Amino acid sequence: MVAVVWCPDCEEFLCPGCSKHHSRAKISREHTTITVADYKKLPPSFLSLRYSCCDHNEKFEFYCPFHKHPCCVKCVNETHVDCRNLIPLHDAIKRATTENGLLQIDQELKTVQKNLNDIYENCISNIQKLEKQKKISSDEIVNIRHVINQRLDKLDGALQEELEEKYVEAKTKTGTLLSDIVNQRGMVNGVIRDLEIIKKIATGFQTFMIVSEIENTITERVQYLEELHEAGSLDELNLQLNVDPALMSFMKNAFSFGTISYHHNPICLNILPLQGEHAQAIVRPPNTIDKIKLIPKQRIQLHKSENVTGITG
Repeated sequence: MVAVVWCPDCEEFLCPGCSKHHSRAKISREHTTITVADYKKLPPSFLSLRYSCCDHNEKFEFYCPFHKHPCCVKCVNETHVDCRNLIPLHDAIKRATTENGLLQIDQELKTVQKNLNDIYENCISNIQKLEKQKKISSDEIVNIRHVINQRLDKLDGALQEELEEKYVEAKTKTGTLLSDIVNQRGMVNGVIRDLEIIKKIATGFQTFMIVSEIENTITERVQYLEELHEAGSLDELNLQLNVDPALMSFMKNAFSFGTISYHHNPICLNILPLQGEHAQAIVRPPNTIDKIKLIPKQRIQLHKSENVTGITG
């Protein structure tokens, strides 16, 4: 036979015949059954519900509001000894399944849904804002690089111009000295050639007169060289690059363009509070009596001769 209904209390599927017997039997006539079609529509969480205690395999008889869990008779004696306000399970079921109870659950679910929707929208907005902030920061990094490049290009251009200027100046000075030296060297070389000829063919008088002129020439050339030396005109000119200390400091100490971080900015979000029992459930439970510490408020000195009774606190 094909099952047509499901009994949650019995946790069994029933065929048409068994269903009739089930509805007439004294032990099960109060059970509420559902059709197989409706059973298949139930969420998986409903299908996994247990209707008896998994520890003692006995039927649930009570409900513990503190632990928010049904319990059997053995559970009451073993794990719920200190729990107060245990109520019969059928009373808890009746209270929860009334119109007002379901209405409260529905309202609380919608409250939580509203809170979650608001947070969801805020998260989406936050991600979009992060994307915009990333784009702005990325553009700013590129702009900083562009500004630095422009500044470096300007400094590079100015330094290249100065290099060219100093090079031309030094080259001109050295070229002028070179030209003078070439002339002086040509003059001295000519005198040397004349002296060789004089030594071969000139008379004594001619030699005497020419040598006197040559000595004057030598004196003038030596004096000329000494003047150049004293004036520093003979010094070798060298080009040298001196990098600005500020730029060197930047190259040494600048390890990055900057740093990236994020900070927490409290959002303007109104978390709607729960009402009723579920609001009470999130309140921290009071300390048990074994965790309560007494604090002395006043000390009373009693005389030994006095017989005091009936002291209460």
